[in-house]
Amino acid sequence: MDALQLKALAARLVAARTEIIDEQLFLGRLLMRLRFGFEDCKTAYTDMRRLVFDPEFVGRLDNRELKFLMLHEVMHCVLKHCTRGRGKLRLLYNVACDIVVNSFVLSAMGFETFTLDGEAVMHLAPDGREGRFYSAEEVYMQLLDETEDRLQQFIDATPDTHDIWEKIRGDQLLEEVWNGHILNEGKVAGFGSGIPQGLSRVVEDVFKAPKIDWRQLLRDLLQNDSYDYTFSPPDRRFANDMALPSFQENAESARVEHVWFLVDTSGSVDVHALSVALAEIRDAIEQVGTLCGEVSFFDSEVTTPTPFESVEEFQKITPVGGGGTSFCEIFRYMKKHYDEELPKAVIILTDGYADFPDESEGENTLVIWLIVNSPVNPPWGETIHIYQEKPTTES
Repeated sequence: MDALQLKALAARLVAARTEIIDEQLFLGRLLMRLRFGFEDCKTAYTDMRRLVFDPEFVGRLDNRELKFLMLHEVMHCVLKHCTRGRGKLRLLYNVACDIVVNSFVLSAMGFETFTLDGEAVMHLAPDGREGRFYSAEEVYMQLLDETEDRLQQFIDATPDTHDIWEKIRGDQLLEEVWNGHILNEGKVAGFGSGIPQGLSRVVEDVFKAPKIDWRQLLRDLLQNDSYDYTFSPPDRRFANDMALPSFQENAESARVEHVWFLVDTSGSVDVHALSVALAEIRDAIEQVGTLCGEVSFFDSEVTTPTPFESVEEFQKITPVGGGGTSFCEIFRYMKKHYDEELPKAVIILTDGYADFPDESEGENTLVIWLIVNSPVNPPWGETIHIYQEKPTTES
């Protein structure tokens, strides 16, 4: 495909996503959490951060098929299939996931059967029941009892590729992030008619799931010994929200460097919230063990980053601020002063009460919003809420 054809295809994808938002509010809004990209991958795939399409493949699909494919991929994210399946036969687990997902999508779209690129999608478990009544693991166990010929029929009917999942198996951060997305969009959808039938129990399970310590998530992300997740800059041939993902092997040691912490010291942040934020950073340094980086404070301006390599050095840093709040200023500062090497992660501790910049200002850097004692949900980046009650004073 030439540049004009790719641009037209990108516009089709964005338009199809808009229709899904109108028709399936919950799943449509979750689709907004995935950046679209093009790659020669034969069909399509998701890594829970991107939804990547092969242009030749999706170019053959009509609008209804495009929407089915998008819902198929986002359902893999909702059910966390991408990070599960460790220790299982890969091909069989992939088939099990597709059976479950296709059944959910058929139900959401109101179809009994569906054909994608000329192939009928599989949606029945080996016992003949709809896949959505089972987990992927339960369907997998049924598949183990199938004959070789029967299994090959299932394998040949898979509509996408799952190869990239091998790199993100067991990624707790991605699972926690998607739990947050599910809860946030569930609230928007109203936990009722806005959520497709059968998915309400998925949302309820997320509510009941134990929450993971963000400091553990940070350690797992930055010290991951299997790969380093990077993205190339957006290709100018594509629409504005298209980007090409890539993966690079991590050749770094376990030492975690170049993490930029920013602490909100604006007038809206009280002394208790500030002390919670500082304690969270201190505990992160202690828990990660080899974490070092810089700390800035911000209100309407950003202070010069102060480096630290230990808890002792961090505790010598004195907070300054007290004015208004500007998140935009953080990324202006980053673009100006970190022009040679962007931080490995930008971690912003704040109550969230300010205007958020566009996601493009993040320069594809990992941004984690730690929202302290506030219900605010940033529109992009990874969001983790921290709630700590103020200590009571006895009379």
